[in-house]
Amino acid sequence: MTTPQFNPGHEMRHETFGDILLERSTDDHPGLLFEDSSWTWREFVAESAVRAAIMADWSVTHADAYAGRPERFRHLHVGILLENVPEYLFLLSGASMAGVTIIGVNPTRRGAELASDIRGVDCDVIVTDAHGAGLLDGLTLADETGGVVAVHDVDSAG
Repeated sequence: MTTPQFNPGHEMRHETFGDILLERSTDDHPGLLFEDSSWTWREFVAESAVRAAIMADWSVTHADAYAGRPERFRHLHVGILLENVPEYLFLLSGASMAGVTIIGVNPTRRGAELASDIRGVDCDVIVTDAHGAGLLDGLTLADETGGVVAVHDVDSAG
């Protein structure tokens, strides 16, 4: 257990939210209900762990994109451009396991404002679906240093 600097005097059993999730990896109680689908905590953590492994690979693949950031920000920044669907939660939870920063990209924004939002938070990778990919089509996502943002479509294989 550690004592957090932001709340002195209070012990924390877990270092990260990912640690909390991993503790649920053998729990067969309902963990997520969405429309007509459901996942137990065991299934939810397993799905999230798959995303964690993918993002850990991206952290290596895209390391040059964030190498020049100040040390405390020197890790992968993944933007999620999705509606409120299970995949969003799997990605968010997977990122907590992989030590990746998640940025929620507002799916109601359009055009230059959407591009500015993405550039302004140093996204290295954007995960989206076919709808979100359509919103990104034709936008300049590179920052002033020429850094390219990789886009991964959850609707396509790989």
